[in-house]
Amino acid sequence: KEAGDYEKAESNFNRFFLILNNKENLSTEELSLIIKTQLSLGWLYIQLGKNEKAVEELTKVISINPEIVDAYYFLGKAYHNIGDKDKAAQAFKSLAEKLRRAGQRQEAMKQLKRLARHLRQAGQQIFGGNQSGPRRLSR
Repeated sequence: KEAGDYEKAESNFNRFFLILNNKENLSTEELSLIIKTQLSLGWLYIQLGKNEKAVEELTKVISINPEIVDAYYFLGKAYHNIGDKDKAAQAFKSLAEKLRRAGQRQEAMKQLKRLARHLRQAGQQIFGGNQSGPRRLSR
């Protein structure tokens, strides 16, 4: 991605650690920053191949605010990378349910199609060749 994305993440991480030193009376903005930072940290751990640490951070995000749908996507991806297909499926199912409840059926389908593409690509990397997988998600 662009350098600005990483600089913004770095800034969020630095602010996060400053807030942690004085966390008795967190404002809504500070709590939101903590959630965004933990979500970013979870994503970063996935990028670095530290999926167990990603699971820890993303689980914290969900425990603070279970409506952060991106956390479910990244959590599913981390579990998938670890090889825990059942927990990955549960995270993606939770993602779809959260989006559906929010009246975002189209977004849920988009995320599930994204997942199907990711799983096909992972299968190709693991097994080589053109793996047949779900070509279309049913409604």
